[in-house]
Formats: sequence, C-alpha cells, structure tokens
Amino acid sequence: MEDGVHYIDGGLDNVWLKAGYELKKTPHGSNIRILDRDALQRALAYTLVGREGCLTGQEFRFLRRMLGLSQPRMGALMGFSRLAVARWEGRNAVPLACDRCIRQWALAWLSGRMDWQESLEKEQTLDRMTQRRYEVVQAGSGLEVRTLCTLLEQPMVLR
Repeated sequence: MEDGVHYIDGGLDNVWLKAGYELKKTPHGSNIRILDRDALQRALAYTLVGREGCLTGQEFRFLRRMLGLSQPRMGALMGFSRLAVARWEGRNAVPLACDRCIRQWALAWLSGRMDWQESLEKEQTLDRMTQRRYEVVQAGSGLEVRTLCTLLEQPMVLR
C-alpha cells in the first residue's frame, strides 16, 4: 500500500491514489471508497487537458465520457463515424485536430460553460442551412460557375 491504490474506475490504467480514499475491510475483501469522486474526475481532466503531447485513446475516452458523450455523438459532433472514434480510442491514434478539440470542450465544461455543446450544434445547423450548390452554366461563348446558397436563395457568380 506504500505506492497507493490503483484507481481503474475512471478507465485510465495509470492512476494511483495516495490520498482521498478510505480502505474498508469486508467479508469479501478490501473495499475502496473514494471520498470525492467528482473532484478526482475534475483533477484528472485538468491534468489531461494541460499535459503535453497527444492524448492516448484511454485519455480521449475519459474526457469523452466526462462530457457525457457516446461514441456516435462524439463522431457526429466532430464529423466522423462512431467507428472512427472507437478506432482512436482502441489504437491510441487520436487525430491532432480531434485531440485539440476535445481539450477545448473539456476546458469549457470544467469552467462551467455548459453551453459548449449547444453552441456547436447551432453552428452545425447553420452550416447545413448554408450549404452551397454549384452550377456550371453557359455564359456567352464560355462557361460560368454559379453557387446557390440555400439560406440566402440568391446566386453568387464566381469568376
């Protein structure tokens, strides 16, 4: 017990507790009670967000779960499939942009700005509303490319 207690509840296999827990003997063996699980999770999240280097798959999964996001939801928010998220978490191959993105979301959550997900969803809705359709049309003796913005419903000529 000199090295502390191996804490695996959060999904990280490299966390050892030196304080913040009680060890109780039961008829079925020793039982560990975390005194302030929320504070522990927040401390781990702050540590992960601030550390150098890319997140491991376990670390990415820890932050994703802390944010309350499933793999399919995380994939949808980042523009990837659930399978892609599962690969990142299983193979320790988190794309750098996704690593930076989840760190920002985690910081927003940790700082109490719970509206980060709602803001992102509004932005994605606006992106869908402003999808552009490109048309190539005959213009005199040449061709012209036009784009039609579904939100504005007005063609813009690109030259």
